Parts: sequence; C-alpha cells; structure tokens
Amino acid sequence: MKTDIICDDEYEAQKLMSLIFIKEDKETFITGILNVIKNEMIISLKDKSAHSILLKDEENVEKFADFIQSVFDHEHDLVSTKMNKSIIFDIYGMLNSQPIWAQNFLSKVSNSSMGLNLSRGKPIKYYSSDRIT
Repeated sequence: MKTDIICDDEYEAQKLMSLIFIKEDKETFITGILNVIKNEMIISLKDKSAHSILLKDEENVEKFADFIQSVFDHEHDLVSTKMNKSIIFDIYGMLNSQPIWAQNFLSKVSNSSMGLNLSRGKPIKYYSSDRIT
C-alpha cells in the first residue's frame, strides 16, 4: 500500500521524513500519536520526546494517522520514504501573459518566497521596477 502524505511546507516534510526514518529492521522512531489538533499532529518518539508535525489539511492528518497505526499494528511495513519537491512559479509580462501592476503586483511579491529583479539599465540603490519574477 503506497500512501502519499502532504505536509504544510518543505520544512515539515523534511522533519516528518527524519522521524519516519527506516532502519534495517523496518522500524520507525515514531511510537504513537499523542494528539491531533486540526492539521497538526503531536507524535511521540522512542526517546520519549514529543514532536509536532503540520500537515496540509485534516484529511492528510487522518490518512497519516490511519497509515502509521497500521504500521504499529504490523498490518503494513514501512519500505521507503521519498519527498517530492514542487516548485510553483508565475511569469507575468511575457509569453502571452499580461503584466500585473499596483496592488496586484505588491500582493504577488508579498506572497512569494523568492523573486528575481530584471530592471533595465544601471542599478539605482533601493530601486526596484515592476520587472520582478
């Protein structure tokens, strides 16, 4: 049975993968689920510590909880883990995509993790045109 779990972000995905770590004897560091609050799952580890994992939504929490419980009950085995990275990008003002301006521009830039400034001409300190990708 293959199960895809979507975490809230890449950091949470890396954290979950490190906690699921599979050793030669197909064991995981996770020993139980302590609590579930909306899309957050509190898990206990073999060293008696507790960790919080944020998943994308409550559906993914339920799916992961069911799966990890089946592993605890020896109904399924952990064979491997794999993290898929997704890159989402927008390009405006080229390739038949209209440019964006004013508040729409500021909103897109504010919600971006990274931008590339494509200003023309010589650089001016603290200046940025609307040519950010």
